[in-house]
Amino acid sequence: MAAPAFDIVHAAELEWEGAAAHRDGGVEFKTLFTNGGGAGNFWFTLTRIGEYSTPRHRHNFDQVRYMLDGGFGFGEQVQEEGQVGYFSEGSYYEQQSQGPNTHVFLQCEGGSRAPYLSPQDTRAIGKELASIGRFERGHYIPPGGTEADARDGFEAVWEHATGQPVRYSEPRFPTPVIVDPANFAYLDDAAQPGVSHQQLMRVTERDLRIGFDQVGAGATYEIVADDRDTTIYFVEAGEGEVTGPGGERSTYGQWTAFRLGRGARATLVATTATKLFVLGLPV
Repeated sequence: MAAPAFDIVHAAELEWEGAAAHRDGGVEFKTLFTNGGGAGNFWFTLTRIGEYSTPRHRHNFDQVRYMLDGGFGFGEQVQEEGQVGYFSEGSYYEQQSQGPNTHVFLQCEGGSRAPYLSPQDTRAIGKELASIGRFERGHYIPPGGTEADARDGFEAVWEHATGQPVRYSEPRFPTPVIVDPANFAYLDDAAQPGVSHQQLMRVTERDLRIGFDQVGAGATYEIVADDRDTTIYFVEAGEGEVTGPGGERSTYGQWTAFRLGRGARATLVATTATKLFVLGLPV
């Protein structure tokens, strides 16, 4: 499904949704953007977690987490507030909450281009499987089975949806990569006074791009999205107005998100100092 040239959503206006059937409770989502299925699909959410854990597992897609408040444990690693985590497809990890936290969360196709299921499909298939078998502690037990027959819940859902066995690429990183943006400098935009950029990571052969933009109070940011794929902007802090490529205007505030299609342009005028978390989707 082709992404729109411009789309904007305000997280404060959305309802929280529970976890999919293949995972236990303790996690809720606000879906900000998804392509809804097909090649290049992704899921970008605002996520909050209470008491939550998963068994050690891996995925055939990439993930990015930016911790807005609180911390989250991944085996021996803990991602603290303000840190960004990259989780490569094929890499094993586990999850263990460290108390309540809120983060923004991207799941998307990785380097292998294995299909990424839409959240709608994942939920529907999980419910279907739960009606004939059962999910327990992140595993799926088929009809008539016992705990000895349990398998990872994600694998059961993905294989039921695609009719194919899950295949995992060799992990590009052996563990999650936790990055502290506080140790990276912002570089001023020479062409735009009051605008600066912080590049954290560009990963895999598909060039997933992760960073931040800052716009000072009263400054104007003329945004030109990457001409290869969708770019997502999430407002961590700040207020102002953004105008899309077709002249559509909208105010923005904390936890507003907007996306621009390939090569699309937008104009952001910051009323107060604005910080954007920026994700360039894999090409």
